[in-house]
Order: sequence, then structure tokens, then C-alpha cells
Amino acid sequence: MEANLFEDVNINIMTKTVVIGLDGSNWPLIQQWINQDDLPNFAKLQSSSKSGISRSRLPPVTCPNWKCYATGKNPGKLGVYWWERIDTENQTMHLPDSTDFDSPEIWDYLNDQGQDAGVINLPMSYPPRDIDEFMIAGGPRSREKNYTKPENLEADIEDRFDYRVHPENVLTSNEDADAEVEMVYDLLRTRLRTAQTLLEERDLDFLHVTLFHLNVLQHYFWDGEPVRRAWERIDENLGRFLDAGHDVLVMSDH
Repeated sequence: MEANLFEDVNINIMTKTVVIGLDGSNWPLIQQWINQDDLPNFAKLQSSSKSGISRSRLPPVTCPNWKCYATGKNPGKLGVYWWERIDTENQTMHLPDSTDFDSPEIWDYLNDQGQDAGVINLPMSYPPRDIDEFMIAGGPRSREKNYTKPENLEADIEDRFDYRVHPENVLTSNEDADAEVEMVYDLLRTRLRTAQTLLEERDLDFLHVTLFHLNVLQHYFWDGEPVRRAWERIDENLGRFLDAGHDVLVMSDH
């Protein structure tokens, strides 16, 4: 019988639990900024709770690692190993999306125990599916339409937060790099603002939000100034979750 990380776990959430997924992040990268007091809320979280290095599943990439976290299963059990599935015999290529995953995820177990959950921007979650309360699908497989469950949430977050899923031309190493860096900052800010507002408005027990474009920024600048500024913006928003008294977990996929 196949084991599952979440089987027989009695999930009893008394306070709001917030998981902030930081795609491609790691302590060695940000520790220098923590030590320099550039990230006071990360420093606070690190000093007042448990922290450490966790090993990514192989291959150590966004797909399928966020689904490994959500399901408690490795890529072999999920049947998805990479962004593409190439059939050399038939010379075809399949691009996996959420329909290629059929394992229950942590929010399903929470729902089974009467807990409300919201998921924002989890990679490989398009097309979205129904959970209690909502799912806002994440890129890069997502489209800019039909990316929320319930469906009417899409117009609401676009109207109030100018929400976008995975816009084109995000960092293309051209003469518009400065404007594209600002676009990444705006995407990060929008994700967190949406998460903070929906968490309170819908009185969720559990919220997950992934900041995927942080990893895009690091691909181009690694420990440069644009990345440091992005982390400062994330740190400021992290402080709002901490000040509200929520149980906060920050984690990375690889």
C-alpha cells in the first residue's frame, strides 16, 4: 500500500495558518541580508522559531516539487518528473498541468476535517479545482482566464487588486529590464496583498501563497540589488502576517 505523508494525521487548526512559498529561495542567499538587518521580519521568524535546510525532491525544480509538498508524494508516485514529458518513440511532447495529478492534497485533508483553505498561485494548479474556500491557479501553465474556483473570484481580484497570473515578457534580458523588474515587484506585491485580504475576509483556517516570480528574478540577478529589494518587499509583508498573530511557515521548493 502506498504511504502518504498526511494519512492518519489529526489536523486541528485553532489559529490561522499561513504558508508562504518562496520559489527557489534558500537561507545562504538571504542570510547575509538578515545579518545586515535588511530583513527584520525574517530575522524575527528565524530567531523565534525552528528553521533549517530541507532537501528538495529530485529533480530540484518548481515542477513537480510544489506538488510534492502539497501531496506528500515524490515524483515517482506522482508520475510527473519535469515541465515536459517527451515520448521519444512517437516523437511527441506533453506539457503536464493539474489534470496530470490525481493525488489528494493537504487542503483536501483540511476540508475533510471541516477546515477552510485558500490556495494562491501554486504552480501546476491550472486548471483550478473546487476546494473550500478557493483556488487561484498559478503559472506558468496557467492562462489569464478561467484561473479561479469559484469562477466569480477572478473578476473580483482583477478589479480590486489588478491580479495577473503569468504575464509575458517578465525579464527577457533586453533594454526594458528595469521596467520588467518593477513588474516582478508588482506581481509579488499583488500576490501578498490578495492573500492578506482574502485570508481575513473569508476567515480562512489555512492559506497557501506561492511567490513564483521571486525565482525568475534570482535567475537573472542572484544576490544583486534587484533581488535584495524584492526580499525587502516580501519581508515587509511577512511582518503583517506575523503582527496579526498568525502561525506562519515560509518554505521553498528548491
